Amino acid sequence: MTNTIKEEVKEILEQMIVGRKNIVKGCAELCTLRQEGYEFIFYDFDEFYSQLQHHPLPEQYYQWDKKALDKKLKELEQLKVKVIALSFELLEELK
Repeated sequence: MTNTIKEEVKEILEQMIVGRKNIVKGCAELCTLRQEGYEFIFYDFDEFYSQLQHHPLPEQYYQWDKKALDKKLKELEQLKVKVIALSFELLEELK
């Protein structure tokens, strides 16, 4: 594992934790890196991404019906708690 990739992963994790990076985008980036062979990234991020890819990104909210969007945002909040906890766990391993 190169320090550059390790630093990139740490940055993604930290940004998701503090809310500067949307968890859908963050999990997608981690999933891509894992598929590129960086197996130190927990497989769980792939699992979360498979669940998250059906959720709209903030820039897409206006396109959604309010009821459907509210439902997706509630699901997103539940997943976010799990993704953040996993992000803390991986971040600790990388330190």
